[in-house]
Amino acid sequence: MVRHHRFHKRLAFFRQKDIDPSLVVLATKSVHQSVPLEIVEEAGDRGAGDFVVVFFDTLIPKATTSGLRLGHRIQVAPAAGTQTDPSRTVLETPPLAVATKLPLIVDAPFKSGSWLAANALSNNADHRRTIAVVNGASRIAQRYAIDFVKLDPHGRAYSGDPSRNENWVGYGEPILAVADAIVERVFDGLPDNQPLTPPSIRIGLDTIAGNHLVLVLPNGERVLYGHLKPGSIAVKKGEHVKRGDILAALGNSGQSDAPHLHIHIADGASALGANGLTFAFRTFRVAGYAPSLQILEKPEGWNGPAPSGRDVRENELPTDLAVIEF
Repeated sequence: MVRHHRFHKRLAFFRQKDIDPSLVVLATKSVHQSVPLEIVEEAGDRGAGDFVVVFFDTLIPKATTSGLRLGHRIQVAPAAGTQTDPSRTVLETPPLAVATKLPLIVDAPFKSGSWLAANALSNNADHRRTIAVVNGASRIAQRYAIDFVKLDPHGRAYSGDPSRNENWVGYGEPILAVADAIVERVFDGLPDNQPLTPPSIRIGLDTIAGNHLVLVLPNGERVLYGHLKPGSIAVKKGEHVKRGDILAALGNSGQSDAPHLHIHIADGASALGANGLTFAFRTFRVAGYAPSLQILEKPEGWNGPAPSGRDVRENELPTDLAVIEF
């Protein structure tokens, strides 16, 4: 059960099968006029020690965020034929204040070109679902991460033999600083993988992002650039960089099966041991949306709309499978 903490209204009631549709809208109007959503289905049993993770997307109009708090009251039914102390089946979380801070606005990490936003903003994206336990704390560092794959004017990610990194359109593309910052971490020396095959190295906390660097912004946010081309990092730890400076080149190192740039912003430098922070790009154009990531493996690529169909966006983050231009 989820209650709106200010008005004490029941917004939704969930059981196991309700978790399967991963996106649940709790309110379609303002919080003052929230629409109760009651979903009751036959629930399956959970064994001792089992756990589930529930992701909620709650729509809250901008004008009503000030002073709001959000809490959860979770009630678990005991298995049929058993009796359990109610105190062990009800969990009520302390209310958390709804953040009113706007997303961090940054510039593009590339000069130009068409880019597929893979594993981007989506309830089902791998990045949002990657919960990592590091030093005893669970976090989602990649909650708002994007894997950018470059496409040519014909919508193709590669031409020729796809097993060669050099045949991928984005391979070696200059990577730019998205804001004025200081270089906090530089990690280099890993080889590029062969495209469309498993990584050539053992993947761990230090190698999952491949060759990578981290910038620290004036307010402490960290920008991580991952899977860089070996030997291409052009900056050193402690160096001050300006927005638009060339940092490195796009590669295929670490946990990567095709040349692309992984970028996210978090409250720490660790690729997984940090909490992801909201951010948005200052401006970009949306050319359309790819049907799936399978287009990256097809030689014919993606056939999108005509150039006249491009939609300019400002201070937004592209959603999953958007094909955008900076």
